[in-house]
Amino acid sequence: MQKDPSTNAPNGRDTSGRFAEGNRLGKGNPLAGQVHLRRQTFYSAVSEADLIAIVGAVVEKAKRGDIAAAKVILEWTIGRPGALAQLDGGGSWLDSLGSM
Repeated sequence: MQKDPSTNAPNGRDTSGRFAEGNRLGKGNPLAGQVHLRRQTFYSAVSEADLIAIVGAVVEKAKRGDIAAAKVILEWTIGRPGALAQLDGGGSWLDSLGSM
């Protein structure tokens, strides 16, 4: 059971439990600014045409049988496969093929 944040003591939090303004621990990630600058550098160095060429090269590698390239393309287009639901309550779907 979760306790409500204390409202009777100055603990640096607001009434909803979040860090209040002025709390020295609630300043966020100190490296976020550096990460932003590095990402901005990449964004400014790579054009849309560059991305199209790069993705095209990965697609071509996948078509030629490169499994790693195929995995990248499939994960970014149709997503990672989720867990398969077992509808029959047990056993493998391969077991059901034997009874056909």
